Amino acid sequence: MTDGNGRESGVKAWLAAWGMRLLVGLTLLVFSELVWLSRDLAAVDSGTWATLAALYLLLGALVVDLLARFRVGELFGWLAVAGLYGLLQGALVSATAFQSLPFSLVTRPLGLHTLGSGMLGLAFLYWQLRGGWTTRRAVILAAGGLAWGVWVRWSPQLPAGGFPAPAFPLAAAAAGGGLIVLGGLAWLVRQLDVRPVDYRLHPWEWLLVSAGLLAAFWRAAGLAEMGIAEAAILGGLAGYLLVLLFMLRRERRVPFVERAFPAQGGGGRVLALAVTIWLAAGGLGYALPGAGLDGLPLRALTTGLTLFGILWLPALSVALGLRVFTRLFREGG
Repeated sequence: MTDGNGRESGVKAWLAAWGMRLLVGLTLLVFSELVWLSRDLAAVDSGTWATLAALYLLLGALVVDLLARFRVGELFGWLAVAGLYGLLQGALVSATAFQSLPFSLVTRPLGLHTLGSGMLGLAFLYWQLRGGWTTRRAVILAAGGLAWGVWVRWSPQLPAGGFPAPAFPLAAAAAGGGLIVLGGLAWLVRQLDVRPVDYRLHPWEWLLVSAGLLAAFWRAAGLAEMGIAEAAILGGLAGYLLVLLFMLRRERRVPFVERAFPAQGGGGRVLALAVTIWLAAGGLGYALPGAGLDGLPLRALTTGLTLFGILWLPALSVALGLRVFTRLFREGG
């Protein structure tokens, strides 16, 4: 059974939609927790993992809905959704957004988790679903892997870290294992021949997701990680990003979340190359000379993340303003 747009509908479509939300949520968990180490993995118990799994499922459902609802199929919209994810991850999950304002906000939520988890994580999943191998993707993975190696070696010494740096074999096992699991699930999706469905949340699903995120908000507030000022910053930035997404929406654009199907990934060879490049570059980054917080590798990485976190939202706003101005000028001319 299909809807008016030729997409699957009914129970099969509902299962496919929640399967996609689960896959995106798992991708965000892998990149935020296993790759970029939001916490000391050795100290995480089963109860904490269960809580994290539920939170990332809710965030995955929200991200998929935004991608579909605002028909995100270009870089600007993708960046806005990734930024909203990074903001919520830092505020509600890792609790790093407001530890030492303003740098804790721009370096991790708007920097690291926007770029490294939201954008790179979703790109990795999309590449596994839509396959192929390009030099550009190899370069992006190599750069990401190099940054990852530096991050896992030195970032635990930052004030927001506070736990021992893992040995590289342990970090490689966590990150590489997570990437392999994502690639395996993408392979399974290809075997099932999944077709595009309506990925927007139904009203009752919105209530479920909203209730879960509100519970996470109250939990963060109860742990004294978020006060009135922090809640105002979170609400203001989230609301502004939603306005940008509304302005970027184009009805005729095919969103990424639908463009990924039917999945035509490159299979195990492409996954093996991707993981190998990531781990090899990560090993190089981990071994770079530089001691502690004042070492060049960590200073260069945190400076880059901070600049990205500061600049991308104003740059996106300016780009959108120029686009609107150009459109109005053409219509008026």
